[in-house]
Amino acid sequence: MMSVTPDTSLGKLLNLCLAAKADPSISKSAREFAVELFEDPSNIYSWTMDVIGSDANYTDAEWEALNEMKLDDTEAFVADFQSELESLDLD
Repeated sequence: MMSVTPDTSLGKLLNLCLAAKADPSISKSAREFAVELFEDPSNIYSWTMDVIGSDANYTDAEWEALNEMKLDDTEAFVADFQSELESLDLD
């Protein structure tokens, strides 16, 4: 994971996840969110809205992280994200 930089799609997604404070007592656990994204990455835009709203508190940091993702072209973002995941050396 050290090879993931903030300017990559994966880095931007991780930044959003770190900015959001998912509260499993209000919404889903972080694991449930991750599984949901991997099951249907094409739904990333609504997924990000669910993540941001998962603690019932919207912060400037969350909105900034979402804006940095530049989800105007979700297909391109997801393709980049999946490619970056596949290229990670986890050994």
